[in-house]
Amino acid sequence: MAGTVLVVEDEEALGSAVCKLLRKRGLSVLAAADGGAAADLFEARHQDIQAILLDMTIPSKSSREIAAEARRIRPDVKIILATAYSQEMAATSFAEVRLDGYLRKPYRIDDLMKMLSDLMAG
Repeated sequence: MAGTVLVVEDEEALGSAVCKLLRKRGLSVLAAADGGAAADLFEARHQDIQAILLDMTIPSKSSREIAAEARRIRPDVKIILATAYSQEMAATSFAEVRLDGYLRKPYRIDDLMKMLSDLMAG
C-alpha cells in the first residue's frame, strides 16, 4: 500500500510509534501534535494526503474543527477517528462531520492498516 497519512496525536510516544509502524509498511507519514499544526500541514499538503488518523482530544484547534476544515478543503480525504471514548460518544461529537472510520484506543496496528487499506483502495 502506498499513500500519505496525516497522523494527529498529542501523546508523543504513541504518535511516534504509530508513525514509525506506518512508515515500515510503506506509507508516507506527516505528523502533528496539535490541531494548529494539523490544520497548517493539511492546508499546505492536502493534495498529497489520502487519510487522516485523528485523535479525538487534541490541544489547540479541536479534532472536530480539523475534520470539518479537511472536508471543506478536500471532501474525499479519509478521516479515521482514534479515541478511548465510545463510538456513540464520538459520533455525537462529530454529528455534522462525516468520519470514514473509528478506532477505539488502544488499537492494534493491523486493525489500522486494514482500515487504511480498505479506505484508500475504495
